[in-house]
Amino acid sequence: MPIGLSVSAISIEKGEGGKGAYIVGTVVNASGRRRSHVAVEIELLDAEDHNVEIARALRPVLEPRAKWGIRLPVSGDSKAVSARPASIKEGP
Repeated sequence: MPIGLSVSAISIEKGEGGKGAYIVGTVVNASGRRRSHVAVEIELLDAEDHNVEIARALRPVLEPRAKWGIRLPVSGDSKAVSARPASIKEGP
């Protein structure tokens, strides 16, 4: 994980009215410099803690000391019941 970048606890939340589900969490750039091409991978886990899917999010620019709220849809047929950060990278 790049120094200064962190991911908060990731969770799966039900959508409004029980429709759909979303992966939610926050990426924080605690450094004093702008970050480019920040990519986050999130593992989706089933009830037995097995990886069933990988979700990805990309942010072209994350300013110094900024927070990025992630909200990604979970596919309707997914067996995922929880999620955890897998990786966070900064590209060229």
